[in-house]
Amino acid sequence: ALRHWRLAEALAPEDPDILVGLALALHAAGEWEACAPALRRALERRPLDLGCRASLGEALWRSNRLADSVEAYEEAMALLGRHPLLV
Repeated sequence: ALRHWRLAEALAPEDPDILVGLALALHAAGEWEACAPALRRALERRPLDLGCRASLGEALWRSNRLADSVEAYEEAMALLGRHPLLV
């Protein structure tokens, strides 16, 4: 699956759905260092995606980037009060 997501990213590098799919495939493969940048790129296009922010926090935590992980989780928590589906 990862190979297909990488191909899709090459064809449409700005598509947030593809970036999230790639990040989830990297997440499933345990490729945490590569997962975080894909999630950050997806969040540039979909800043209110709470699942993406939580996955970023986990990827950073598993990459031993604890301060960055805490920051990602705090950003996700801050969005809870502003998220259009939760207001």
